[in-house]
Amino acid sequence: MKIEMDDTLNLLYCFDNNYNLQMMASVNSFLNFYDKPVKIHILHNDPKNIKKVISPLYGYKNVDEIKIYKFIKNKNFLFPAIENHHVTEATYYRLFLHNYIPDTTNKLLYIDPDVIAMNNLTKVLDDSFNLLSSSKFTIGGVSYSSSINDNNLEMFNRLGMKSTKYFNAGVLLIDYRKWGQFGIGEKILSHTKEMDNLEMLLQHDQDVLNSFFDGKFFELGYRFNYPLLERFYSQDKEKIENSYFVHYVGREKPWLLNGVFGDISKYYQKNFKEVFSRIHFVNDGNFGYKSIFKFYVKNTFFRIKKVFILYQVLKETSNKV
Repeated sequence: MKIEMDDTLNLLYCFDNNYNLQMMASVNSFLNFYDKPVKIHILHNDPKNIKKVISPLYGYKNVDEIKIYKFIKNKNFLFPAIENHHVTEATYYRLFLHNYIPDTTNKLLYIDPDVIAMNNLTKVLDDSFNLLSSSKFTIGGVSYSSSINDNNLEMFNRLGMKSTKYFNAGVLLIDYRKWGQFGIGEKILSHTKEMDNLEMLLQHDQDVLNSFFDGKFFELGYRFNYPLLERFYSQDKEKIENSYFVHYVGREKPWLLNGVFGDISKYYQKNFKEVFSRIHFVNDGNFGYKSIFKFYVKNTFFRIKKVFILYQVLKETSNKV
């Protein structure tokens, strides 16, 4: 029996309670720049809690449907190399998406919760999915290995890769028809079991995916997943603001003390404020007012435009005392 494919864009997020609020800022940014109907899929370990958070999404006119799936832990999968890292087992959830996403799905866009949309997406996503569909590839991503150096060569060898192309998995276009047709999900899990030294995975499921696809992916331009790093902001500003998606890579996050005063935090905080009418500050180090003020002075040099952010951070801290 032939399955009738659904041509609606499907947006997928996989995360746990650590990223509930961040996901809302990300979705808000996406819906601001995509004007066709979209189905949102959330793979989460605590559906009851996330249902409370996402209620504002039902007010967006282009949200066609929201599906929440409870992640059922696979006892045969060890979730390698997550201890002593800034990630949880949720980073591996997307490896199991074939157990949850309906077979009728065609166009599946995966986005990390710390990714923000920056410009109009409707036409470029339609065009890109059409190109992906007509290609031999199942997945599309942005290559982050633009040069061959000793570190990259070590990574390729460690992952058993023959290719020298490595994508960042923060934004992925997935031809889900092919994904199901060729049993990609089960093949990835089988490949993971066959990989050596799993505890050496530095980028976790992203390493697994790159090891599996080994350069066989549809290359998207940098505008689909531009890395945001504070130290490069002044030289990257034009590229950042012309991108389709920007990605808060690394440990510095715009909702933490180490990132909230940075110039790049504004893209995230703008979207968070549109949803929740406040800034987002997570006091992960349980810092007191004095410590926060010292950090502000050291990292902003008393820049006047940052004073209001300091006020809001202190206000958020006060609200949680």
